[in-house]
Amino acid sequence: MFGVVTDNGSSTAYRGYNAGSSIGATPFVAGSQNFTASLYTSLFPSVSVPAGETALDSNQSGSTAAGTPSFRWVQVEVTYAGGVLSEYLNGTLIASYSPGTIGADIFLGMYDINSGSAGVSGLADQNYTLFDDLVVTIPEPSTCALAVLGGAGLFLARRRSRQS
Repeated sequence: MFGVVTDNGSSTAYRGYNAGSSIGATPFVAGSQNFTASLYTSLFPSVSVPAGETALDSNQSGSTAAGTPSFRWVQVEVTYAGGVLSEYLNGTLIASYSPGTIGADIFLGMYDINSGSAGVSGLADQNYTLFDDLVVTIPEPSTCALAVLGGAGLFLARRRSRQS
């Protein structure tokens, strides 16, 4: 599982978990999980908070902290290939690690590690994520694997016809 704190409320903004335990900073390309790392600040420069958000709550004003993906669309890609789980944000590799095993289920969600979040102590509609255009791709078997399976099928069929 991968996650990111979107409001710079934590020095460990970029996170990864394996079987419920943190994977630490090592698998992160930036060498850091802090939103101030240059990879994150170049990927997510500061943007102005939309006027509609400020009208909803005057505490949401000014600009976002550079390095946080707040108030913008972000393309997220998570891949699992060759035993490696990887996360990409807007096409940029963020982290990769080998989880050992991985289940077939997919989970999209949101979590907040802080009890003082907007959804707890403020307006609940400030604490949300919108998922749009979800695509799940299950890799096709390789051509080589298909050729081997096809050859095995022909061999077995030919063998059966000789035994008849």
